[in-house]
Amino acid sequence: MLLGFVLAHAAPSLSHAIVIDAGSKGTRILIFDCNSSSVPSVLGIKSLHPGLSFFALEPEKLRPILTELVEYAHETLEAMKDEWYKFPIYLKGTAGLRDLLPYRRDAVMDEVQTVLAQSRFYFTKRQATVISGEEEAAFAWLTLNTIRNSLESHGDRSFGVLDLGGASLQVAFVPAEGHYVLEHFFPMQLNTNNAISLYAKSYLHYGSVEIQRRLDALIISNSLLQVESLSEIDNPCFTKNLNYTPDFSSDLFKIPINVRMRGSGDYENCKQLLEQLMNKRASCWVKDCTFDGTYQPRVQQRRFVATSGFAKIAKYLDLKSKSSMEDIKSAAVTVCQLTLSELDKRFPHLKFTEKVELCFTATYIHTLLTHGLGFDDSEPGQIEFLKDEGKGVVDWALGALIWELDRTPPRVGKDREAAELRQSII
Repeated sequence: MLLGFVLAHAAPSLSHAIVIDAGSKGTRILIFDCNSSSVPSVLGIKSLHPGLSFFALEPEKLRPILTELVEYAHETLEAMKDEWYKFPIYLKGTAGLRDLLPYRRDAVMDEVQTVLAQSRFYFTKRQATVISGEEEAAFAWLTLNTIRNSLESHGDRSFGVLDLGGASLQVAFVPAEGHYVLEHFFPMQLNTNNAISLYAKSYLHYGSVEIQRRLDALIISNSLLQVESLSEIDNPCFTKNLNYTPDFSSDLFKIPINVRMRGSGDYENCKQLLEQLMNKRASCWVKDCTFDGTYQPRVQQRRFVATSGFAKIAKYLDLKSKSSMEDIKSAAVTVCQLTLSELDKRFPHLKFTEKVELCFTATYIHTLLTHGLGFDDSEPGQIEFLKDEGKGVVDWALGALIWELDRTPPRVGKDREAAELRQSII
């Protein structure tokens, strides 16, 4: 198996490794048991909120969050305390950190590196980085196809991946045989016998949180142009008669007025606004394009697995794992028609925010997949909504670990000697 080859070749004595996912909405630590010759299992996982980007103005305040996560790793691996110096710890920042101003991002990462250097695990500065959107997409793809053992034959039988986060959307797949990757190419090669031409694209500001902020901003902008009252504006993507104040806690949006919004639960109008945010008229310099002038090879018969935000909404709406685009649309139309009391009765297990956002998220997912990315019902069951595959392992974190171990395996002996020498000099 390819993964077994990577682990044996890159780090033959590695038994455990740690990956910290510094996401836009929270920070999560995953502790991997690498003793197996196949896929590393998740020994422990813990999440804390908010994301590290929240501390951009005061980076020193992120220390308690990272320290608590590191202490969790210490507790989980207490029985192997003498071996901690061999266990690599990685931190990978995603869209929330990518979206910061460069000097603020640098300040946050300097603080991160300082904390992790004191963790007693194997750590070098380059193990704490902000990854590109393309890397995030490629790592999610690698995770999925490692778990499903579908990396052979240069990826011809692989699954594409659709990953919806809070700040960004990731798409990665291997085009059908005979088609090329003309932009957003990621050279996925874990050994000399298995070079894979992967298309990997990240859409910043198309995650579920950011697109909601952009939607609110668009509605307010449209109302200003129509010289309408701004004391209370209808939002067709939210539950009928729900009153709320838009969240513009992002450098991207600065609305210098106080606005209250009221949900009107109108699927068709919601869909039209979301389509407006996906600029299909932007110049497409390399055919074919999805939206905003973004090139994407044709998806054709390639099988896809939708994870994260896609999978979450499918679970909330009790959709089948291989629901059609029409099934998703029907669910979106239905939840948009429900009042708050009807939502309470139908979805008693969901949190308040999850219930009132169902119309928006369901409509967004359907609009994104069809109008945006070009999926339709000509290939029923082409997308599998992955509801659960065990303790959070189906995301980019495992793929990032595999990639790191293949590219730069830990040099525990040399690096430990160098660290001890530095300490003696100090």
